[in-house]
Formats: sequence, C-alpha cells, structure tokens
Amino acid sequence: MKSIHLFLVMVCVLLLACAFSGCLGSNDSDETKYDSVTTVNVQKRGIVLAANEIIQVILPENTSGGYLWEVSDVDGLIVEESVSTSANGSRVKVFDITAERAGYFIFEALYVHNSKDTPLYTFTQGLDYASPIANPPEEPGLIMDFAGIPTPPVGSIIEVRSRGNPSTGYTLDVQMTHKSHLQLLDVLFVKDADGTNAADGADGTYVWYLTSDVPGTYMFDVFMSKGADDPVALFYIDLTFT
Repeated sequence: MKSIHLFLVMVCVLLLACAFSGCLGSNDSDETKYDSVTTVNVQKRGIVLAANEIIQVILPENTSGGYLWEVSDVDGLIVEESVSTSANGSRVKVFDITAERAGYFIFEALYVHNSKDTPLYTFTQGLDYASPIANPPEEPGLIMDFAGIPTPPVGSIIEVRSRGNPSTGYTLDVQMTHKSHLQLLDVLFVKDADGTNAADGADGTYVWYLTSDVPGTYMFDVFMSKGADDPVALFYIDLTFT
C-alpha cells in the first residue's frame, strides 16, 4: 500500500511538471536515466558582477492557468520585467536585475493568481554585486533560465546545465550548502553533436542532477579549476525544494 502511495505521488509530480511548461525529458541518450522536473540553464561570466551590470532571471509563466509572476522583494534592487518566448514556444517572464549599490541582495518573486491568496510558488535568489563600473555592457553578465517547476517538491530532481570545455584542462567543480540535505546524484559532460560550437568556444555542456529530501533553499556553487591553480568562482544559484 505504501509503495502504491509513493508511486501516485511521483506520478502527480511528473504531471505537474508537464502541465506547467511541457515535459522535460531529454533527447540525449546519455541523460535518460534521470527524470528531472526542473531544468536550470546557466550562462555565466563571473560570480560577482558590478552593481550596474545585469543579472537575468527567466521563469516559466503559464497564463492559461491564471497565474502570473509578481516581484515581492526588491529592496536595493532595480528590476525591469518583460515577457518573452522560450525555445519551445512557451511564455516566460524575464527579469533584468541591477543593484542600487554594491552588496548582497535577495530577489523574490511570487507566482500568484488574482483569485487566490496563497502563491503557487515562491522563488528566491541571492545576488552578489560589486561596485559599479564605467560603461557596463548592455547584455546580461549572468543568465539563470528556469524551466519546469521553479520550486519542486522534495524528492524531485533538478537538472543544472552550463557550458564547459574540459579539453582545455579546466574542469568545473561544485560546492553545496547543507550537503546532507542537497544531494548531488550525478554529473555528466555532454559533447556537442558536431564537437564544436564557434559561438561560445565550448564543445559541450556540464549537467548536474540534484535532489533533496528536506524542504529548504540550498546554494549550489560552481568553480573552474586547473591543476594546482586556485579555483575561480563562476556562478552560484539557489535551489528551493518545497
């Protein structure tokens, strides 16, 4: 009886993921052993950007259900919102975030329905900003693109993806807060089909699979290292399980 109940719970989680933004099954045969309900694609340039540089957060928004993202906590932050379309044609809300000054800030957004008091999801992300620079770039220096369920139930699998090129001798390593709660199930490196990608100089994608059995928000921190050299911090993201 207990096993049947657990099966039904996992079926509900997968159905919710499909309803929210479409099923997330991978087309790559090297990645089929994990069924992730959340995918985070990270494009990075550094872990700490200048206060007037853009950090972009992209969240799926299914308007057919009557839910929309609303910014909740922007103390010290400047947030510009827009609506766009993802690669699979679904609607997404785009937040371009800068800061009023150097410091550490919390960005919070609620997925709310105009007829309900309780948000379906509460998304939070810590952001680190250094002092402003002259002539900041117009393009975002860091992009965190969430697909699926932004804050999945405990026991679900989150898939984090970021470009890399281990053939250069550099590898990507991770640190996690509360390792006993946030569990790294596996890490893969998936090569590009043609072996190269002239657009970003990399030849593949790192894929990390994570889960947690304890509700909470945990930091997933990625470093680049080579031999005995000191590691270089690339990006961190907050992963929330409910």
